[in-house]
Amino acid sequence: TCFPCAFGSGTGPDGDHSKCVSCPSGTFSDKTGAPCDLCRPGTYSNATGASACINCAAGTFTAFYGSEKCFNCPPGQFTSQSGQTKCGDCPRGTYKGPSDTKCVSCPNNGDSPPGSLSVHDCVRVVLPITGLKRPTLDSVSDRDVTVSWSAPDNAAQMDIFQWIGVITDTTTGQQFFDLADELTMTFEDFLQPARNYSVFVIARNERGFSDASPALTFTSKRAAPRLESYTASGGTTDSVWSLNDKVTLVFDVDTNQAGAGDKTAVDAVLTFSRPIGTAYTATWTDARTMEITITAGDFNNPLASPLIFLDSVTVTGNLLTSDGNSARCRDQAHLQGDWGRVAQTPFSSVSGASPQMNEDGGCFSLAQSGVTTASSAFDKQVTVTVVAGAGR
Repeated sequence: TCFPCAFGSGTGPDGDHSKCVSCPSGTFSDKTGAPCDLCRPGTYSNATGASACINCAAGTFTAFYGSEKCFNCPPGQFTSQSGQTKCGDCPRGTYKGPSDTKCVSCPNNGDSPPGSLSVHDCVRVVLPITGLKRPTLDSVSDRDVTVSWSAPDNAAQMDIFQWIGVITDTTTGQQFFDLADELTMTFEDFLQPARNYSVFVIARNERGFSDASPALTFTSKRAAPRLESYTASGGTTDSVWSLNDKVTLVFDVDTNQAGAGDKTAVDAVLTFSRPIGTAYTATWTDARTMEITITAGDFNNPLASPLIFLDSVTVTGNLLTSDGNSARCRDQAHLQGDWGRVAQTPFSSVSGASPQMNEDGGCFSLAQSGVTTASSAFDKQVTVTVVAGAGR
């Protein structure tokens, strides 16, 4: 009675049917009682007694029947699937050297012919510039504007080395351009207040100039408020910097009335060249006039006093027109006015023996021509000092 050989075994190759033997490497038997068959191309068996052959892994192949192993794809070739009988060329833009296990992309998006064997087969390819993007508005005033933009897709292959920004006054048609190496640009001192403008960019590489990008449109800010005067004022009790003295700022247009409140609020809007006090409060008497009252200071120190004509104030905070749609005021003005004047005592009447008597700002003098007596009347109690001299 004959007995079928088990999986992975068969009768000997010399025709000896007296026993079953394990299938040698490179062969297999997947049925009972079947002879050992050679592994097909693209597969292998590296052990005896195999009931199935193994597909060659991706990146390897075998073109022979009965293979005991698979072979790596040669340089310049690769296969991404298993069980292959041959390898294909690496695609364009890649290469595969002797030590590489797969195709490698050329650096910097370079190009290479199919089947390239080395990175030295890669060459840099500069593409035409396409797909420029619309600039975005970063900041705008009544005179300046800053815009920026994103690089186009595949910019690394375009090798852009210069950007050209073009701004147009859409009212007059006047244009101005500037050059940039980076993705931002500022047009300084070009704008007019409350005008419409457009901005587009053009890029340049070794192949030439691109088409213009889509245009950004915007409106410039209104002109900033102008600081017309900065004036000190005091009372009639003294003529020096002192408690409750005031400084007044007058602007040329209605403002957003920023800075009202205590010293912190004022200092957020104004910068004084010399402190006007250690504490002060501000109110807007109208939309153009800011009045600051000094409530504390080193009044006994003459060196601490703000100096008329020499000291100044600069608007540094967010002071805008009343609608808020203007550039920020950045004006400076020097201190005018005075810190007060002492009231002088007026005469209500003066009489004397000489018609040459005259008044002089609260004092009186008598001419020398024969006057021996004089009388005067004041509208309040005063102290009169008589100074006698030769012939008087």
